[in-house]
Amino acid sequence: MKRFITLFASVLFLAGCGSISVPKSNMERGSFYSIDLQKLVVCHHIETTCLSFSLMASYHRPLDGIAAEYGQTTIPGPNIPLNLARLMINPPDQRYSSEQRGETGRYYRVPINASTNKIWAGLRAADDNLAIR
Repeated sequence: MKRFITLFASVLFLAGCGSISVPKSNMERGSFYSIDLQKLVVCHHIETTCLSFSLMASYHRPLDGIAAEYGQTTIPGPNIPLNLARLMINPPDQRYSSEQRGETGRYYRVPINASTNKIWAGLRAADDNLAIR
């Protein structure tokens, strides 16, 4: 009987280990932003919402906080929307990496994290502020 219990416990243990999977990255699970450099939009894949980087051309309030998050003093002009998109795709300190989608260099994915959320929150604030007017 003791031998049967030991064998049964071993089988259960091994079966449990077989079901353990390696956690997927945030981008594999769908936790990412998609960026279209031609249209200058970023889409939140979970919320299925898209916002335009061009919102920052008219609403600069969040830019200082975004620049500080990325270790910058400012988001350089004259084309702030394009430079903001490039910053999101290629952070200067390489704290995360983006993934190019397709061969044209138009589409990218970036993971959702504190830095990319800061840009998303800034775009949301700009969208909310400009929609009121």
